[in-house]
Amino acid sequence: MTQNTSVDRAFVQALQSSPTGIYYRDVAHYSSEKIETEFRNATAQPELVADEEFMANVLFLIRKREIRTLHDDVARLIQPGVLKPRASVSALKTMVSLGTPSDMSAVDRNFSELQRAALKDPHIQAEILPWAERVGGPQTLAVLRSELVTVTREQRAAESTNSPDFTKVSQLDRVRSSLENQEFVLKRKLEIDGMREPERAFTLTDLYMRRVGHLAIWSYKQLVDNPSPASAAGVRAFMSDSVKGMVPKSASGDAGSRLILDLRLRGLCLLLRMGQATPQETDFIEQYKSRIEQNPVFYRPNYDWEDVLDRL
Repeated sequence: MTQNTSVDRAFVQALQSSPTGIYYRDVAHYSSEKIETEFRNATAQPELVADEEFMANVLFLIRKREIRTLHDDVARLIQPGVLKPRASVSALKTMVSLGTPSDMSAVDRNFSELQRAALKDPHIQAEILPWAERVGGPQTLAVLRSELVTVTREQRAAESTNSPDFTKVSQLDRVRSSLENQEFVLKRKLEIDGMREPERAFTLTDLYMRRVGHLAIWSYKQLVDNPSPASAAGVRAFMSDSVKGMVPKSASGDAGSRLILDLRLRGLCLLLRMGQATPQETDFIEQYKSRIEQNPVFYRPNYDWEDVLDRL
């Protein structure tokens, strides 16, 4: 029997414009089953695999929906040279969202190769370099550190000339600062990944509860995607030992009590999202249902992989 590989042209057209952010609504009606079918049909057609915009966007849709049945299909696309740069980065992001820890070494290796290529080719730098700390691992960190050394040296040399080009110095300073931030975030992620549970969960909860930028969003997904009694113990340890320390000394009396309650509810909603809340914890959340519904972004942010991998 001949396999039907015809592609819904309306689907292709919809995915040839960016579906991220508010524009996700334009493709939200597609079921996961429809996306799976059309993606497999599309990857059987070389002209669509070569369509950088379409492939980058359909891969975004797969990670947004977390369509895990496409794991093996995406794994075949992350190999070097299969996709154009933007689509290749999108495939690596999608493998981060769908993959297991054993997949991450291939993701790191392939991204670091793209990273090295981008450092030599200004035309593709904007498609690749901003995502290093979102996608990479130890090999990516090594490239980041090497580039940071180079840019720091160039900045110092530009500053030390008799007539400094302040535009160039400023540009190099921005690049150096960006690399330092990426290095810090990726190094911290790798440190956390090397911890044992529940210490790892305790640290992730700390970052999430303190809302430490990208690391907070990443921490949330790490906790809710990989729940266990050990990770729940780490969350509870933070809630027991550290929540009061988050309240400013200036907040005393009723104000301090309200802040502690808000933080406790936020942590308990996290446990509930992890599927690890006890009946007593669930009952406590229910008592404050109206309070939680008034500020769902704080208590129940429900971050997805778009938040983790695609929002700078």
